[in-house]
Amino acid sequence: MSQEISVKLPGPLVWEIWKRAETEGISPGEVIKQAFTKPVVKTPTATEATRARIVELVRAGVDDGAIAVELDRTRGYVADVRRKAGLKPNALMSRYDLEQVLEAA
Repeated sequence: MSQEISVKLPGPLVWEIWKRAETEGISPGEVIKQAFTKPVVKTPTATEATRARIVELVRAGVDDGAIAVELDRTRGYVADVRRKAGLKPNALMSRYDLEQVLEAA
C-alpha cells in the first residue's frame, strides 16, 4: 500500500535526489525508497583500522614512539589507544629490532 505525504527538505538535498533520479532514470520517490531499503553494511573506518594496527604493533613489542612514526600519529594518540586496549607500554626498541618486527607484521 502506498501513501502520499509532503515533506520539507533542505534545497541541496532535494537537488541531490532529483539529480540521482535523472541519472538513474527513476523517480525521486524511488531514490528515497532505495535509500531506506538499502542494506547497511558496516565497514571498518580508518580509525578502527588504525587502532587495530596499533594494538597489533604493541603486542608485537613495538614502543609507542615508533608506532606513532610508522602510522603518522602522535605518541599520545598511540598511548591512549594502547591504554584503552588494556596494554602496557613496551621498552624502546633498537632500530634493527623495529625493522624486523615491522617486516613481520
